[in-house]
Amino acid sequence: MDHARLAGLQFIAEVLEEAMPEHGPEDAIFRLTLAVLEQVQVGRVWLPVTYFSLWIMRLMGWMPELNACSVCGEALAGRPAYYDISADGVTCMQHRQPASAAISAESLALAGRIFREPLSGFEKEPWPRSRAVDLRRFATESLERHLERKLRAARTLAKSA
Repeated sequence: MDHARLAGLQFIAEVLEEAMPEHGPEDAIFRLTLAVLEQVQVGRVWLPVTYFSLWIMRLMGWMPELNACSVCGEALAGRPAYYDISADGVTCMQHRQPASAAISAESLALAGRIFREPLSGFEKEPWPRSRAVDLRRFATESLERHLERKLRAARTLAKSA
């Protein structure tokens, strides 16, 4: 087993352990987890981890609207979004906070696809570690904010090659 795969599996397990209420029957989260675990393969970790991170946030009710600025409502199509982890939502360039981080227009479009297409729809695409790294960072930081703790496995995953 490679280091990245193990770190990806640890990340998924830690998020589930922290986010899920005890004995809570959550069919959608169960189905998401099964689909993602089948895709976590040696050399193919970044797609399932990204997909899982975004969908678990949506299923828990924590995913902000990514298509429009949360301040002015302006559509972000084709433009980057900015987020400050201490605040909800994403903003346009005009309303970004000084400490905000960017999510590229490409990553925003990818997030839209992730919410419209099944995980299997991405199988033939290359997913190197560099693809959507900003989107994974946003999802991880948002998860940590809502869980009110740092995810140990996220640090291990970030260090894995």
